[in-house]
Amino acid sequence: QNVTDIFDDKDISTKKPESIVEDKPEKTPEEVEEEEEIIYVPEPRQIHSAKLQFTPRIFPSPMRESKREEEEDWLLRNRRHLNKKQQKRLEGVDISERDPYWLKGKGDDFFQKADYASAINAYTCALEVDNALLAALSNRAACYLKIEKYDECILDCTSAIQILQEEKEAQLETAQREGIPPPKELRRDRILKENVLIRRGTAYCAAQKYVKGLADYQKASEENPNSEQLKNDCVRISILVQCEAFKDLADTAFREGKSAEAIKSYDQALELDPGHVSCLSNRAACHLSMKEYETAIKDCSSALHLLGYEEHQPKKHLQSLVLQPGGHTPVTGTEKWNKWVTALLIRRASCYSAKELLDQAVQDSQAAFEINPQSKPIATILCKNRLRLENKL
Repeated sequence: QNVTDIFDDKDISTKKPESIVEDKPEKTPEEVEEEEEIIYVPEPRQIHSAKLQFTPRIFPSPMRESKREEEEDWLLRNRRHLNKKQQKRLEGVDISERDPYWLKGKGDDFFQKADYASAINAYTCALEVDNALLAALSNRAACYLKIEKYDECILDCTSAIQILQEEKEAQLETAQREGIPPPKELRRDRILKENVLIRRGTAYCAAQKYVKGLADYQKASEENPNSEQLKNDCVRISILVQCEAFKDLADTAFREGKSAEAIKSYDQALELDPGHVSCLSNRAACHLSMKEYETAIKDCSSALHLLGYEEHQPKKHLQSLVLQPGGHTPVTGTEKWNKWVTALLIRRASCYSAKELLDQAVQDSQAAFEINPQSKPIATILCKNRLRLENKL
């Protein structure tokens, strides 16, 4: 029998004998409290240095994902106004800001929101990266047309047409050199060329250069011979070309003091286009110089009606690529529209004043002053009409 089998479990005790229990001195309450307050502090770690590099930013605030799109839009709107140091920072930012197609897409977003100034900045940034990006050139031209910067629109359209022509010539040279048939014109290029020609033609017409506008519309019609709308536009612009010829004759006669002769030429122009605002306005000036006040008032009222002033409703014009009949009229609320309306109101006020209809004279001169309160001549006319009305009362 093994030795370990001699003992039973009950015979094994885990309790220490009293003789080996260590005696420990009792601790005072203060000592116990002091011991509990001791906090273990680890040994100091070894010192290391690390270099941190941050993404270059124009803005002083930290970058937040929720503000990313807003910051990108701001940079595109104000990129031209950044100094050279800030421009250099942008080179190391996001690859998207150096991608012309991304920038062109941002321009499209601005265009859809009718934020044409920001769209122009975005398209300009895209063209700074790729100056032959036709879509950006064409779309920037559309923006310039919307904000009535016709010269800039014409320049962009001309550049786009030149790039298309150079690409076509390069393809023909390559085909001749390699002895292969010349490539067919892509439908995309044909549509782009048509749109660019229409935009430039519209800008020419808006600038009252109808002969050049007609030439562009005729070329666009050749690109798309099945378009009835383009054919109708060519007919309308042909009428405007004839009207402009009669108007030039009338303007020359009026400057020479031949008001009766000028009226005859204006009449011929208005027979072709009864809604030609410039002819109506100038004819009213002729009637005023001949003291035919009633007829002058009638012409002024007709012109104001065509400009959309009397109804206080915007006259839709050049809102699409298709021209509207009636000659060129500026878009309501623009600087040019304000200039035309104030001239007509003052002209009609002069007629009312000559007929001693001082209430209407004050009303028209007051309306003109509200549109252009900075004009001293208008303010003077208003004061004179008010004074005459007060004296009459």
